[in-house]
Amino acid sequence: MTATGGGGVDMVLSPLSGSLLTATWSCIAPFGRIVEISKVDIAAARRLGTMPLGSCATFAGFDISQLNDHDHLGTSEALTGGLRIYLARVKSGKRGPVYPIEKYPISGTKRATKQIQRGHHIRKVVVVPHE
Repeated sequence: MTATGGGGVDMVLSPLSGSLLTATWSCIAPFGRIVEISKVDIAAARRLGTMPLGSCATFAGFDISQLNDHDHLGTSEALTGGLRIYLARVKSGKRGPVYPIEKYPISGTKRATKQIQRGHHIRKVVVVPHE
């Protein structure tokens, strides 16, 4: 929380479990998201505090093997594309956050979604809670 000035983190892709997952969940900003990619806590049906939900935070589990079973070609294309982007960034020395950031107000959520669906962008598309 110190690194964000107490504001919390907007998005976490978390491979953590147990107390580390709990600590991560407690660092989520209002309207933030955590996507859990570890099966440990989910398979064990462990409990997770709900306090961040009071700030409109979202917790979601994601299992890439299930996605692959559902849509193998789409999964393969997404992973290949993501890896291609990552390798290009590493090669160019750009290892920090993805820029530019394109912000949309909540009233522009439909436009933001269409921008993402086109799939021809290499930037963060962010919907902000205040217009």
